[in-house]
Amino acid sequence: MHTPKIIGLTGFILLMLGLVLVALAIGRSAGDHSGSVPVVIAAVAVLLLALVLLGVSKYVMAERRVTNRTQRDPLQPETTEVDETRYEERFHHTDPDAR
Repeated sequence: MHTPKIIGLTGFILLMLGLVLVALAIGRSAGDHSGSVPVVIAAVAVLLLALVLLGVSKYVMAERRVTNRTQRDPLQPETTEVDETRYEERFHHTDPDAR
C-alpha cells in the first residue's frame, strides 16, 4: 500500500538533490573549474531519475483500485449520514434522531 508513496518520496528527495547539483554545476561552470562536466552529468541523471520515480508513483497511485474513501482524498473526505450517525453515537453518546 505504501510502495507508491515511498517511490514518490524518493523521487522528491532526488529532485531536491538534483536541484542542489544543478546549482553546484552552475557555480563550478561560472568559476571555470575543470570538474564541472561530471557534476552536470550527475545533475541531469539525478533529475531524470527523480522525474521517472515521480511519474511512476503518480501512475501507480492512479491505477490502484480504491477500496477506502480516505485513500481517494485524505485531506477532505466527504461525510455521509451513516458516518455522521456513527460518529455521534461513538464520541458524543447522543441519539442523532433526537435533534
